[in-house]
Amino acid sequence: MKTTLPIMPGPQGNVNKLHGPAFFVSGQADIIVPSFYVHSRFLACDQVPAVYGQPRGATHFLDGDSRYRVIGAITAWLQYHLAGDENAKSVFYGADYGLARDKDGWSATERNQKAS
Repeated sequence: MKTTLPIMPGPQGNVNKLHGPAFFVSGQADIIVPSFYVHSRFLACDQVPAVYGQPRGATHFLDGDSRYRVIGAITAWLQYHLAGDENAKSVFYGADYGLARDKDGWSATERNQKAS
C-alpha cells in the first residue's frame, strides 16, 4: 500500500501500522465522527508523513462546497503520491502549501513533522 486516505475514520484499525503517507480528513461540523477524534488519530500517526484537513462547515456527509474541496484534495493527494505529479505536491507540501492557503475552504490544516 503506497498511501492512505482516512476520511472521517472510525475506531477501526491502528494508525501506527500505516507504512505510507496518510491524509486525514474530518468534517468541522461532523457529529458522527467528531473532528477531535480524527485529529487525535492524525496526531498518533507519527511514523509516516501525515496531513490533516478539516473542510469548513463540513458534516459527515460532505454536503455543499466541502464535497468538491475534499474531492479536489483527494485527487491531488493521489496524483502526487501515486503518479508523482509535482504540481499536486504543492497542495500538501512546501512552505506555503495550498491547503493552508485556502482559508475559506479549510477551517484547519496541519502536517506532522515528517510531512513538513
